[in-house]
Amino acid sequence: MRRTHLAWLVLLVTSPAHAWAPLTSSRPTWDDAHVAWSLHDRGSDDLDFATVQTDVRRGMEDWTRVSCTGFSTTYEGTTSTAPRGGDGQFIVGWVESGWSHSSSAIGVTGTRFTSSRLVEADMEMNGVHFTWTTDPGSGSRVNLYSIALHEGGHFFGLGHSSDRGAAMYFAYSGGVSTLGADDEAGICALYPGSGGGATDCATTGCPSGERCVDGSCTPDTPPAPGGDAVCAPCLENADCGGSGDYCLGYPDGNGYCGAACASAADCGGGERCSTLSNGARQCVRFVDGGASCGGAAPPPAPECAVDADCGAGERCAAGSCVPSGAGLGDPCARHDDCGAGACLAGVCTQSCDWPGGACPDGVDCDGGATGACGPGACLPGRAGPGADGDPCGAHTDCGSLHCFAGRCGTACDPSTVGACPGGGICQVGELACRGACGVTGSLGDPCAGNPDCASGLCASRDGDGFCTEICDPSSPCGPGFRCVADGAVSVCVPDGGALGQRCGGNGDCASGICAVEETRTYCTRICDPSSPCPSAMRCVPSGTPGISVCQPGGEQAEGERRGLVGSCSISGGSDGGGPLGALLVLLWLTWRAGRTRRLSPPG
Repeated sequence: MRRTHLAWLVLLVTSPAHAWAPLTSSRPTWDDAHVAWSLHDRGSDDLDFATVQTDVRRGMEDWTRVSCTGFSTTYEGTTSTAPRGGDGQFIVGWVESGWSHSSSAIGVTGTRFTSSRLVEADMEMNGVHFTWTTDPGSGSRVNLYSIALHEGGHFFGLGHSSDRGAAMYFAYSGGVSTLGADDEAGICALYPGSGGGATDCATTGCPSGERCVDGSCTPDTPPAPGGDAVCAPCLENADCGGSGDYCLGYPDGNGYCGAACASAADCGGGERCSTLSNGARQCVRFVDGGASCGGAAPPPAPECAVDADCGAGERCAAGSCVPSGAGLGDPCARHDDCGAGACLAGVCTQSCDWPGGACPDGVDCDGGATGACGPGACLPGRAGPGADGDPCGAHTDCGSLHCFAGRCGTACDPSTVGACPGGGICQVGELACRGACGVTGSLGDPCAGNPDCASGLCASRDGDGFCTEICDPSSPCGPGFRCVADGAVSVCVPDGGALGQRCGGNGDCASGICAVEETRTYCTRICDPSSPCPSAMRCVPSGTPGISVCQPGGEQAEGERRGLVGSCSISGGSDGGGPLGALLVLLWLTWRAGRTRRLSPPG
């Protein structure tokens, strides 16, 4: 689809045009413009370790040699620990067997971040499907320095560039990469200062969708409809009202404020109280069934954002469609061989919006092929027979064309609200921006391992596992949880009992709700389609219209810590008004009094 906006043409005249992009619209960066990292001592099977260490260090440290940036790194030597997310370490290493990502991904840099801070990064290099060399790469032979340079950009906070001459271009076609002007503009915009003097966007320019105002990049976001706090434009949580209000990524790619809520009674008309991947509940505005801050004119947009926006024989370059010419899936040795303008792992491809991006028939929009957030890549592949929940080894095994953690599922972006309109939570994968809809654990729910949690993080206390999330002053924990240091990062820890544990009053439970039945008491929480119960519990009416809570099945479920694979049914009207407010007031009053909430017997 071709898009043309006169306002964008004016922007190109008044501000330097650049194709670089941050990891996300909130621009997470490392504190103090510095990060330390280590190298897994196994190295690559294809090269001696001394060569690997030299070229990886060069690829990481060349970013710090750009004159206009104040960014720095420290190499802390080797480690016997392999790179993996959630351990609070920052490691680069090779995977020589059991590669779990797309076979087309040469490297994958998984980052974890709060509103605007990077807190963890790990870089995995694909030694299963690619051969590593110090010579100019071609096809499945890849140049070590070039890939380390590219993945280093992700490690430091850069996303993909649409400039084919940039080291951060989404596809590597061979040769030896170097930092281009667009790469330098990006790293200097994220970490200005130092040798080249102070740098602002008048010099570096701004990424697509932002403009330079008084030396700072500002999103081209429409004014909030009606001036409400919900849907007010934002870049980080601090831009929004209360300490529990989040800056949410909406499907249009912009950030808008949410508002803390316990149920829909706390939200305005046209809004739902939705559960995020980190377990927080926020008021989210919906229009025609989808998350949207509609009501104002859409923000100015370039002619194209990905190659699929352009017509046949064209590709997207720095926001404009330009001529190009050969077919998707054809073999290639360099970008110029391809009509779509990109040669990835020896195959012609083009960028596509993920999830749900449009690619021609017989071609799949693979969100993992580029190994980073942002657009996916159109690669040959047809849907397979697998239904959601069936085992899979590749996207093409699934009817949904999405294989996640060994199971077919519905693709979703955990950083986008309303990503699972049919219910469930978007579970975070190896990349913070790639996930699948499912019945996974909310903050504080019991877990046996990271895959059980929507956040991708399962912690343990006194032998009991619970789903947690990374926290800091810019991304605080919700009510009933406190932010506790755990090595290099801090995570949310329950102040009270976990879901299903026995309780004597609401104050005994992290959720603030202790349920009483004739023969048992247990900690519970409100449930609805956006926040389903764990498999050991079911979602049942509470006795107050419109409110349902999680109830243990069978005997008291204290101590049960199994994976979350089931589903639940609830009574209708959970997003309606009226009775919701009454129950929430009652729950609040009983919590303040230290009493419990008595449930009607299950039907």
